[in-house]
Amino acid sequence: MQQNRLISLFFMLFILFIFKAYAKETYKVALLETYPWAYRTESNLIDGIYPTLFNELEKAQAASVKFDVQLMPLARILHEIEMSRLDITIMSYKGSRELYMTQQMSLYKTPFVLFTKRNSSIKKLFDVKRKNVAMLIGGSGCPCLNEDIPYQQVKVSKHLQGLKMLMKNRVDAVAGPYIRLNERIKELDIQGQLSKPIIYEWRTVSLWSSHELALNAKKLGLLTNEMNKGLKEGLMEALLSDYFSPMELNYIKSSEYPLISN
Repeated sequence: MQQNRLISLFFMLFILFIFKAYAKETYKVALLETYPWAYRTESNLIDGIYPTLFNELEKAQAASVKFDVQLMPLARILHEIEMSRLDITIMSYKGSRELYMTQQMSLYKTPFVLFTKRNSSIKKLFDVKRKNVAMLIGGSGCPCLNEDIPYQQVKVSKHLQGLKMLMKNRVDAVAGPYIRLNERIKELDIQGQLSKPIIYEWRTVSLWSSHELALNAKKLGLLTNEMNKGLKEGLMEALLSDYFSPMELNYIKSSEYPLISN
């Protein structure tokens, strides 16, 4: 009887060992809701470039990783990841964000630009001197233009509002991230009425982890190794080409995907 109990105990321990060895690592992911990067479909499913990226990584390593993807506002993401209730997110680099989380690897660069009307006298950045420039309040309103150039900020709550003001000659230019402005421009169907955008800063978009995950070498290494592998095989370029035209892709520069932390 005692021998049977020992055999049963060893068998259970063996099963637990096997289960643990092949258990998936689950990563809690939070993303900002912005088309086409991450958004909800009409059927309330989460879709977009980033969710698809995680889906592809999960399919490639179905036995190893699982991503639980959610959409959240910026303030909540920063709070939750600081508390280690989230593992990873994707957003642009700002030094202040390192207080809440750890930058792991760069994914691509995209610019902040000025859009003007086709007949505008603004041909280069310094031409905004003494001009009215619409920019979003907070968040994507930064980085602002060079403070050495005396221009008048006209703060708006939505990029769409700024572009409508531009078309009615209430402002001389609209500043902000190219991708978001370009989506609103297509929505208004005013591409032919605008000049080529003037780039004033490139911003790096990165994969971030919680500080706690950054200390877990095994779990972090599995994630970054799979991410690096997928990106080097052209996964990001393939996903971007599903949403952006060749002209638009000139404003999304893929990096060499260097690993920042070990």
